[in-house]
Amino acid sequence: MRCHELKPDYILYAMGAIGEPERSEIGAHLENGCETCASGIREARALAYSMGALVDGPEPPPELRGRVLAITGLREAPAPRPPAAKRLSFWTRPLPAWQGLGLAAACLALALVPAFLWRRALTDAQARQASASAALAGQRRSEAGLRDRLAGIERDASLRAAPIVALELERGAPGGTVKQVLIPTGATAIVLALPSDLLGQASEAELRDSAGAVVRSLSPLPAAGADAAGLTVDAQLLPSGAYTLVLRAGDRAVARFPFRVERR
Repeated sequence: MRCHELKPDYILYAMGAIGEPERSEIGAHLENGCETCASGIREARALAYSMGALVDGPEPPPELRGRVLAITGLREAPAPRPPAAKRLSFWTRPLPAWQGLGLAAACLALALVPAFLWRRALTDAQARQASASAALAGQRRSEAGLRDRLAGIERDASLRAAPIVALELERGAPGGTVKQVLIPTGATAIVLALPSDLLGQASEAELRDSAGAVVRSLSPLPAAGADAAGLTVDAQLLPSGAYTLVLRAGDRAVARFPFRVERR
């Protein structure tokens, strides 16, 4: 509101005879430090005191405004009224800057959370795939070394009389396909070939029958200096039936090799 628009209301404001919202508008204008209006209000109060108008009492009647303005020679200028503001809905209402920034930050966070979870799941899947690939590569190297070791054992003259059998590591649930071992008549011993990396983790081996009873304990085990090593077992201890060779490290089972013996 401008100063020339407030001038007609100086005397009424000084007398306390002005209503709302003009009273609040003038008060807010004076609080902004307008010296022109402040000087005009002081002069109006002096005039009101000289007229004896500033007295405590009931609210003055509305028609007093016109009479006072006629006495002081001021014309009442109708103050323009701003048009009634249209009530906006929540979705069309303008937001303060801090609320807009907060809403943008929340939307950004909601968009980034799925991307972060997807990235984390992808990283975990890649790590599991790399671990499985490394384990498969190690298994293939062990099997290749076992074949080479078998060839070396077969060339050993001291073991030519004994059948050589490469046992397979138990995979999955017990009761699946097991290694079939044929012991020919007249064989006094057989050689069970095992990967040396597993032998290096064990301190002893136990040969168990189908009931789980220990037929023989083998200790010490061959040193893990080659890709595979052979354990020699007396053939008389192996009648036809199911067996399991268990590699142990103290109370812990390192590996299990199930097989089934058939005598010719």
